[in-house]
Amino acid sequence: MGQADESGYHPIETVMQTVGLYDTIVVEPDDITTVTYDPPYAGPGDTVRTALSLAEECFEVPPMRVRVEKAIPTRSGLGGGSSDAAGALRILGLLAGDRLGPVERLEIAARIGMDVPFFLYGGRAHCHGYGQRVEPEGDGEKTVYVLAKPSVGVASGAAYAQLDESSLRLRGAPSDLRSMSNEFVNVAPAESRELIQALLEAGASQASLTGSGSACFGTFDDERAANRAAEALSPLGRTWVVPSIGAQESLWTSFS
Repeated sequence: MGQADESGYHPIETVMQTVGLYDTIVVEPDDITTVTYDPPYAGPGDTVRTALSLAEECFEVPPMRVRVEKAIPTRSGLGGGSSDAAGALRILGLLAGDRLGPVERLEIAARIGMDVPFFLYGGRAHCHGYGQRVEPEGDGEKTVYVLAKPSVGVASGAAYAQLDESSLRLRGAPSDLRSMSNEFVNVAPAESRELIQALLEAGASQASLTGSGSACFGTFDDERAANRAAEALSPLGRTWVVPSIGAQESLWTSFS
């Protein structure tokens, strides 16, 4: 991550990977458009509603009932709101055809959030610029991860502000983007740093923060070892054992 430039944004170099923890978006025709979350979402910024609103610039969005079944925890750095927005854009693209093609979807995605474009690709990718420039890297070998989130959450804007206010000198990207270098670890809650250490002690080959946190991840050689680690970490927060998933699987859509 670099220092904020004249736009106020930080240039970043990062690797993003879709995993088997996801929200489900159910869309049905209706007389008026409504968006609901289960469980109810009380955080700032309804990314799905924003996607619907911006898509109106390209075509007349038909009224629909949208229900977002949440599994990704909020304020975790796991991209829940961003992936929801991208999912809504993919559904709208199927309805609109050429009126909301790939270029238009990517432009709208970047207006919603700098990491939203990645979720229009899925799989594994090198993301740079402010995160909105996506270079797919192919699916690669399956990896098993343990995700762990403490009870405390982190708002990404607040995490960036903490970095700006700190005396830390932000670095450019390491030569190997898989070196688990993450500037946000320096301002992460103590609970998140404790989880990172616990993941390493439980056998993770690598562990770090997910995005700006507060969730963390560790990579494991096999599912059995990951399950043991997840159980050991459960007193420290919520845990999930998830595989990496490729681009095609992460973009799955079903009609009925």
